[in-house]
Amino acid sequence: MPEEKALDIPEQIMDQIRLVSVYKGVHVPSILFDSTGTKKIAALASYIIEGIEQGRILVVDELDSSLHFKLTRAIVAMFNNELNMGAQLIFATVYKGIHIKKQNNGLPTY
Repeated sequence: MPEEKALDIPEQIMDQIRLVSVYKGVHVPSILFDSTGTKKIAALASYIIEGIEQGRILVVDELDSSLHFKLTRAIVAMFNNELNMGAQLIFATVYKGIHIKKQNNGLPTY
């Protein structure tokens, strides 16, 4: 089975990608208008993808701060997935509803 690459994009193209917002029809730097949560997920996304693809350990303090609880759960579920080949997520959170444990069949339950 060939190895799948989620972001198999040449470096010269990646250097040209910019996150922007549109304000009154004008493209502006995303950092000016996006929410803290949008900025956080934009900053974490590449680390999450790389961690899962390369089986690395990702450490995040206050993973849930500024993120919707469903997005936080989705991030944790990606690392707690049977398709994960060794990547680990270590995180601190103040949110008490993130308890995830594996059932007897190995599937996560929330």
